[in-house]
Amino acid sequence: MHSYLSTLAPWTRDIRDGRLVEQAAALCLRADGEGKTEVLLVTSRDSKRWVLPKGAVEKKERSGQAAAREAFEEAGVSGVVQAKPLGRYVYVKPKEGVVCLVAVHRIVVDRYSELFSETGQRIAEWVPILEAARRVDEPELKSLIASLA
Repeated sequence: MHSYLSTLAPWTRDIRDGRLVEQAAALCLRADGEGKTEVLLVTSRDSKRWVLPKGAVEKKERSGQAAAREAFEEAGVSGVVQAKPLGRYVYVKPKEGVVCLVAVHRIVVDRYSELFSETGQRIAEWVPILEAARRVDEPELKSLIASLA
């Protein structure tokens, strides 16, 4: 059985020594027609897994700004960004040979755009909180999303 910890095990030295790529993710939220909270998930470009919009934090950019930028580039949404991360999680990009530390920022979405940088490259879907937690792969992210329920 392949576990999340076995995926991280070969990268222990990089994690211990702080050799991590800094990323930011957008936990985009909205109320559905019945007032229940929904989370926006998008598919990754390569594996088509369900993920939050996320990407690298650029120089002179705060992680909340990066999360807002990624939300717009990957899903065409924008809104009010919580400056302090809700939490963080770690994942491995084996093809690139890097470990990423992701700061997750809540964004209450109030605007949508039909055209954005990655239109047609991803599928975006609004789902209930617990469904979003079920769909993502990373255990720390599952827990973070589920904690909103």
